[in-house]
Amino acid sequence: MASSTEDTAAIAEEQLIGALKQKLQDMKDDFTKDSTTLRRYLIARNWNIKDAESMLRATVDWRKENQPWRQECLQCYEQPGYHSWRQVGMDKRGRPVIYSCFSQSPVRTYTVDDSLKHLMYLMENAQRTLPPTEYQWIWLLDCTGMPTSAYTNPKVGYTAFQILSNHYPERLGMMIIFNYDTIFEGIFKTLRFFLHSNTVGKVHLHRNMNKIETLFRELFDDELVQWVNEEITLNKEVPLRDTQTNFWNMPSNPADHDPRGCLTYVNKYLNTHFKEATPVESLVMTMAPKIKKHRPHPNILDDLRDRADEAAIEKAEREARQNLEEEKDCTIL
Repeated sequence: MASSTEDTAAIAEEQLIGALKQKLQDMKDDFTKDSTTLRRYLIARNWNIKDAESMLRATVDWRKENQPWRQECLQCYEQPGYHSWRQVGMDKRGRPVIYSCFSQSPVRTYTVDDSLKHLMYLMENAQRTLPPTEYQWIWLLDCTGMPTSAYTNPKVGYTAFQILSNHYPERLGMMIIFNYDTIFEGIFKTLRFFLHSNTVGKVHLHRNMNKIETLFRELFDDELVQWVNEEITLNKEVPLRDTQTNFWNMPSNPADHDPRGCLTYVNKYLNTHFKEATPVESLVMTMAPKIKKHRPHPNILDDLRDRADEAAIEKAEREARQNLEEEKDCTIL
């Protein structure tokens, strides 16, 4: 009986997706042709075709105006570590896991504009690590070191949630917030009345770290659980270690905790990012606006490019020395 009900529901979903696709036939954007995208917008609007259509058309206009796939976080390039929000791994289902901690940023006051540009950069690139069967991601918000100035400008958080709700619907699988104080809790309780219920339902505030640990173990494998716990512990230290402040740098000792992310993420997306690239190729890979390759945090990307350039230069120097030795051998013969 359950299987029959599920089949009926699946058929109904496909019919609604097909109906929405028909409504959008006049649009040439590939964004409106993808069934998974249409499903996300239908879910966000409780399967109401008219509301989902309006929402999707608004997003197409927003994407044309803002071109989120082209966004660069200039603040992070100008002041490394300006934003600490970064992808650090994947959960058991392969969904991107984002981590951010206030204590790792030297900035005490954020503006709406700089925060949204970093958010767009982050979201567009996190999507590039999604497996075909998933479309959501997880966000861990560590409030350790949260400045009091953040309380005076709740517009930043509100606008971020609005962008996620309106233009990245159903992308947020869960947001886990921890190490916050009573002031933050009060502000969020007020803020939630202005947010879509679907978004609010995915936000988990926990003071009890035992509950947080249980949630982590439900979502993540042992490797990522260990990484997150170590990162949280290190970011509570006062003063913060240089390795945590400069979280975008590869640790000098491979055995040390890597603040860039868990080993699986580092090996899959960082260590191979500029592999075998020449300095010119690495620059193109960094600046190409519509490149399909996942791009990590801007400062991690900078560090990787610098290392790739150094490696390419060293390789060229080795080849030059080798050619010189071969020429000497030929002269002797």
